[in-house]
Amino acid sequence: MNWIGLVIYGEVGRILADTGATIQYTFKPWIHRSKNHHQFDDLIDESKSDAWILYRSSIKVQEYFQNNAIPSILFGNAHKGINLPALTIDYSAALHHCLASLIRLKHDPKNILLVIPGTKLAGNLQLRETFTEILGPAASRQIISYQESTNNTSQVMQSPLLSTPRPTAIITLRVRAAVKIHGLLSNQYRLSIPQNISLICLEDAPLMEHLVPRISRYRVENKNVTNFVTSALSQLLSSGIGKPWGHRPLLPEFIKGETISAPPVRKR
Repeated sequence: MNWIGLVIYGEVGRILADTGATIQYTFKPWIHRSKNHHQFDDLIDESKSDAWILYRSSIKVQEYFQNNAIPSILFGNAHKGINLPALTIDYSAALHHCLASLIRLKHDPKNILLVIPGTKLAGNLQLRETFTEILGPAASRQIISYQESTNNTSQVMQSPLLSTPRPTAIITLRVRAAVKIHGLLSNQYRLSIPQNISLICLEDAPLMEHLVPRISRYRVENKNVTNFVTSALSQLLSSGIGKPWGHRPLLPEFIKGETISAPPVRKR
């Protein structure tokens, strides 16, 4: 779970406890690959839950909950055709702002990388679309995917960081990847941040403030997340109705940090 996921689990659980409700975390890796609806049925029957938060859910999961009218709220992006109430952090808007800032600083669009997990979650697919819409279809070659389960960031970053010309800016989605790349650039590749290369993360966590240099990043207020989720859950628990909220995007705020600057001057 990322930082905001942990906030929801902790803070929302604490607030709901005052109403007599409890929150339980259920992790079922097979559910994203399952083609058997009976397994979904068994999960619902066994949990005996009155409402669900769907966190990082695949299209199969979202379709099942929608088609069976199970009281639920999405924390994350809805796939096409899904109308469940959803709280979305608008990482695409953050990416748009980030790319505009880098281009304004004179970064060549061909030297900007986007590093994201290699999953088919709706948010990741949307980021891919946003990146290529802004920079052009050829920019798909600048999207670097890694496996979250093994965190093989070091391996997938080796080729682009040894290439000529080298990237002048790296944008990551997840904090874990940003922290790993921060260490790689400084320790393994002996690159100064941001003098040699800029590094920006589209999400935030408290530890980012303690890195040297501090990573430039995008932040949402925890209270805005918990207020919406607890309000939506309370309504679901009392009536089971989820339609009124629709999809609510939260726009992250840019925290400048110390890892973004103009690209290095190329020697002729």
